[in-house]
Amino acid sequence: MALIPLATACDLVRASLAAYLPDPTAKLTALNDSGAEQAGFVLRVTPAAGGSLIAKISAEPSRLEAQFRRLTATHPRMKTGLLRVPEPLFRDAARGVILMEDGWGQRAETLWRKGGAPALTAMQAAGRWLARFHTLTAREMPFDPAPHLNWLERALLAQAEGHRAIPDFAALESHLPRLHRLATEAKDQPAIRCITHRDFHLRNVVIRPNGRIYGLDFENEKLDDALRDLLFFLTDAAIHSPQPEVFAAAIGAFHSGYGTPAASPEVFEFFHLFHALSAWAALDESNTPLGPNRLRRLRVLQDLAASEPAALGVTPAQSAFTASQI
Repeated sequence: MALIPLATACDLVRASLAAYLPDPTAKLTALNDSGAEQAGFVLRVTPAAGGSLIAKISAEPSRLEAQFRRLTATHPRMKTGLLRVPEPLFRDAARGVILMEDGWGQRAETLWRKGGAPALTAMQAAGRWLARFHTLTAREMPFDPAPHLNWLERALLAQAEGHRAIPDFAALESHLPRLHRLATEAKDQPAIRCITHRDFHLRNVVIRPNGRIYGLDFENEKLDDALRDLLFFLTDAAIHSPQPEVFAAAIGAFHSGYGTPAASPEVFEFFHLFHALSAWAALDESNTPLGPNRLRRLRVLQDLAASEPAALGVTPAQSAFTASQI
């Protein structure tokens, strides 16, 4: 992986700023500086005249190009009201730099970790933003479990050939008969596909005191099942849950913001189990043993695989498909 030092990143950003904001005194503050070379940096630019904007730079510019395209396509439809994305301002392809509106505010993750009412606020805000984002490209289609099963089959083959070491593999295997049964029941049932976020978690949701909500860091340009974003988000929230009882209440707040998941009960039940097993299979420990964080993720995924959809605050009756909600 290509890496870039912070000093070099700042020099390149300043060179890009000269074409957009000719202010050599603008202050640059790294928002993700670990003290070492990184694949990319996020910098807050504070001009002498006031205000701020965000500069992103990557050692591999293609990701930022995709992100800038998605912002450009999405911003006209999410630039007013309370549910927004940052405005794209400028792209310097030669230097691998993009500039955008500063979607400042409090990270939903910060509110989530406080528990209580702030956690409920964060979850409902995330649900509302994601529902709006999905609405932009949503279309009702018959559900096809084959691509999902094919991905899992490739992971299982890699395990069998010794190219992957899935933790507690025998336990994962025990869920496969049920997964295939659910796939048969879910096939051709109604579901919503849309251009998904694909990295939607509490760290990518920002909330301002006036209630404005920004969603950040999306670059995916392909249609996918809307449920992927929901289940990824809820699993991540469970992993970082301050207390189990907070998580149980907060899931209800998320669904009150998002609305009923846009899929039939059969599709939701399949995707609930598939998501748990696919994320579990991705925890490859062939090169590196699982550390504390990945062990916690494994435990949450195992609990999710063994649970019913109600574990994520949804029962089959509640998840009845209604296209009007998307």
